[in-house]
Amino acid sequence: MFSFNFCGCRFLSVRPVSIKFPSTFVRIETKRPFSLGLSTLSRLKGSHGRISLRDKSFNYQTKRLPQSKSTTRSAVVPVSGVRNFSRIFLRCGLFTFFSINTVFAGTMIWSYENWKSYTSRYQKGELRKLLRNSFTSIVGRPPKSTDIFWAIAFVNLVVFLGNNSRRVGTTFLRYFANSPFGPWPATSMVLSIFSHQMFFHMFINMYVLHNFTQPLVRLLGMEQFFAVFLGGGIFASFLSVLAKAIMRSPIPSIGASGAVCAALGTFCMLEPQAQLCVPLLVNIMPHSFSAGSTCWAILAFEACGAILLVRRSPIDHAAHLGGLLFGMYYGMEGKEVVWKHRNTIIGVWQRFKGEKGKSNE
Repeated sequence: MFSFNFCGCRFLSVRPVSIKFPSTFVRIETKRPFSLGLSTLSRLKGSHGRISLRDKSFNYQTKRLPQSKSTTRSAVVPVSGVRNFSRIFLRCGLFTFFSINTVFAGTMIWSYENWKSYTSRYQKGELRKLLRNSFTSIVGRPPKSTDIFWAIAFVNLVVFLGNNSRRVGTTFLRYFANSPFGPWPATSMVLSIFSHQMFFHMFINMYVLHNFTQPLVRLLGMEQFFAVFLGGGIFASFLSVLAKAIMRSPIPSIGASGAVCAALGTFCMLEPQAQLCVPLLVNIMPHSFSAGSTCWAILAFEACGAILLVRRSPIDHAAHLGGLLFGMYYGMEGKEVVWKHRNTIIGVWQRFKGEKGKSNE
């Protein structure tokens, strides 16, 4: 087992157990059938394959699997082509470009509407008061910006329960796993961000994200924090898809770790002098290291892993690398680029709603 910890943030790699079906950063165990239509998965212990994802761009070789107690299945192996790489790059690349821009534009509008709600009597209507009072009665306090973390964690929990459901688990994993061979290779780049099958994997990702939520919400605001998380996760999934297509890897990925790496990269670039430490170990051996240096060291490690260990490591280094690069770019330049386009986006939104006046500078 390899682990890297700092300031409550842990990056973990767990050795394969039982079967070879990995999440984004850990290998996981499943006892029920799961298939992406690939014979590699069909040969895994505790898993069965089925012909479900045929495509004209595949070159197929059909093999007969050993007779099981219930039925005999055929497995589909992508021998060559692996779905034309240029097609994957174009389709997923365009989706990545437009979805990330849509996410940031949407969060700008979200921020603008939140600002209006606090400055306009019109927005402080009965519905808003009802929602606020309902939240207060349930949670015991008024809502605050850092509650965005609990919304993300709740969605991850719902998908986790779906992945482990006997009735819909196979369907969930089929559409919420990131792979160029899936039925929705583009949209699965988003869905896989919220997908976990092992509770420990989900707990680690949410634990790390929780440690970064408060400082990033303070630096960016709730809306931009969510944009970094989701946009960084999409970009991480995009690099992961490209790596799988290049290496012809049929192994899918799930997990929020790419998005968490984006949050890490953003924080380290915005606060490069922040001192980080390894939890628990710091009580025995006092130490600290700068966030900026740590981020560059992790980036170098993930780059080497993506190039040299792509076939050996259970870690999706390409997703790590994509998330870190996205977060680091946003922390260094992206924040200013987004702000420069804010008034344009808000102006279009105001005209769409028929409002007059200009957005707040």
